[in-house]
Amino acid sequence: MKKNTKSYTEKDIEVLSDRNHVRLRLPVYAGSTTLSEYSVPLFINNSFEISQMSFVPAVYKCVGEIIDNSVDEFAQSGQRDKHLIIEAQPLLGTYAIKDNGRGVPIGKHKTGKYTPEIVFGSLRSGRNFSGDKTSGVIGMNGMGSSITCFCSTAFYVDIHRDKKRYRQTFIDGALKIRPPSIRKASSGKSGTAISFQLDNQVFEDVTLPETLIHNRAIELALTNPGITVEYNKKKYKFRKGFEDVVKKI
Repeated sequence: MKKNTKSYTEKDIEVLSDRNHVRLRLPVYAGSTTLSEYSVPLFINNSFEISQMSFVPAVYKCVGEIIDNSVDEFAQSGQRDKHLIIEAQPLLGTYAIKDNGRGVPIGKHKTGKYTPEIVFGSLRSGRNFSGDKTSGVIGMNGMGSSITCFCSTAFYVDIHRDKKRYRQTFIDGALKIRPPSIRKASSGKSGTAISFQLDNQVFEDVTLPETLIHNRAIELALTNPGITVEYNKKKYKFRKGFEDVVKKI
């Protein structure tokens, strides 16, 4: 039996940045990066069915993290009018997700950076670490949106809050972060809009079945009564959620 005679020293120990570790070890953060087939429950034409679909789970996770941020915001804002807009090109890995919530805070963080740059460009940053159960519903680890940013060739942030408009661009997985543009906004509207292009160099395949993302939008409307979910110009809203569907069936 041969002995492993190769030894290692302190020179063999590497320290990766958050960005590089996510991109190099994405399954640790977002699940499998391998194209696989799954049985997916779908709600189509007022009925449920099971469909076989092939996709990369990590891609679906990265898209879902941005959507979940908006759902979390609505759960905490207490507002009546809740509108989530999803514009998707699943075959290209391009998405734009917009909500009319309160908007991510745009002031400077105690680190000296603006808060959105911390939220979207750093791991382990978020509002859900205090133990306060009201701080968040879905996201609990402070990693989701930054993982999506790190895995995108371009990631755009557009926030309306406090009568100001904050815009910032993250390039090449946040390897380059442009200084934010902060201007006064003429209207008092609020909300957060995120658009991004997933990186083909990170994923085996950035495409997702069109039906999968479309169904996710319908599912969100069903499980969150009162929220209007718009997917590629098609609107879904269920006043009582699944109860409305059962009546139709």
